[in-house]
Amino acid sequence: MEETESLVVGWPGETYASTPLDQRVAEQLRTMIKSGKLQPESQLPNEPELSHLLNVSRSTVRSALTMLEQ
Repeated sequence: MEETESLVVGWPGETYASTPLDQRVAEQLRTMIKSGKLQPESQLPNEPELSHLLNVSRSTVRSALTMLEQ
């Protein structure tokens, strides 16, 4: 997998920071799939790898993955 940026907690003047972290992680994963950084229909990296790549806890990754499954 290609190197990726950590999630940005928020930008000045943006309401993004008020969005729950698991929702931001889910959106980041969607973006990574759409951009080709993660291949659609292929196996995602495991929770510890995603946690490290996105600089969030495993429980946040797990919650984001659950959102994506729904």
